[in-house]
Amino acid sequence: MAADADQLVTQHLDLARRAVDRASSRLPAHVSRDDLYAAALVGLVGAARAFDPARGIEFRAYASRRLDGAILDELRASDPVSRRIRQRARQYDSVTATLAAQLGRTPTVGEVAEAAGTSVDAVERVRGTVALAAPMRLETGIDVADATSPDDQSESERLIPMAVQALPDRLRFVIQGIYFQRRTAVDIADELGISPARVLQLRSEALVLLGDAFGTSAPRLRSNHLPSGRRRQAYRETLRRLSDAASPRPAAS
Repeated sequence: MAADADQLVTQHLDLARRAVDRASSRLPAHVSRDDLYAAALVGLVGAARAFDPARGIEFRAYASRRLDGAILDELRASDPVSRRIRQRARQYDSVTATLAAQLGRTPTVGEVAEAAGTSVDAVERVRGTVALAAPMRLETGIDVADATSPDDQSESERLIPMAVQALPDRLRFVIQGIYFQRRTAVDIADELGISPARVLQLRSEALVLLGDAFGTSAPRLRSNHLPSGRRRQAYRETLRRLSDAASPRPAAS
């Protein structure tokens, strides 16, 4: 039986490649094809071992469904943002689309928050967490793993805003503008009185510092405008103070 399964895997390796091609056509460029292919191979082995020809189902059709499921599981497992946060982001996007149709223009964050029955801070925090997680993973190599704290708050939802808050003023302004408020580099450049290229340089510098916040010592970014060692140390100290201030203090005995 094991030999039959091994033969099925060997004969149908093309299914794994095709499954990856199908998935990759709908995914951002930063998603690793190697990771998807590895997941597809695991799915192919599982399909081969579970396949029962007596059911009258052709193996290629049966395995293709299993491979698509294995790749979807891999994408879910590697998603740095919790499903709960993504559901909120989709809710806010739906509200935004409805308001845009009604108003004939893009609604403000305040209008979206009011229609969704929440605060401007909540909308910006969720949008920023979703928008910032992908470039942080792509450009600095960090994977903001989703974990649940005792109060049922996603760690990514808690840590990303705190890490952004610890940034120097101008870097924080750029990151909040691009990822939390969905502003363009041109718009931010006009307000700061600098060039759009400089805005992107500040963004790169901020992403490196954010990588430090999550323990990444070897950022993938390549730039002549990366923060100095002294600035990175100052950032880590600021972040530590914010974290200590946010930590619950033990009750006095």
